[in-house]
Amino acid sequence: MERLAWQRLSQWADDDDIRARDEAYADMQRQHVTEALSDLEALDAGYDPREIELGDHQATHIRLVGCLVVAALVAAVLYAMFAHGFFMHGD
Repeated sequence: MERLAWQRLSQWADDDDIRARDEAYADMQRQHVTEALSDLEALDAGYDPREIELGDHQATHIRLVGCLVVAALVAAVLYAMFAHGFFMHGD
């Protein structure tokens, strides 16, 4: 992992002229360097290298506000369904 991170960082340093001309290449290199740094941080934090290779050390962060908005929408939909008798069974 350390070797791959070093290679990606070295390539980043060497290819500044290419990144300046090719935005897609620049984006790809940014992604590679970001992943390498994340892997090194995970290794430093004590993750097993096999977990890092599988990507188990990475998480998707969801903002609290987004969670609250979704929870409020679900509550509103459930309230509307109960209020309009959606779950009532007529005999």
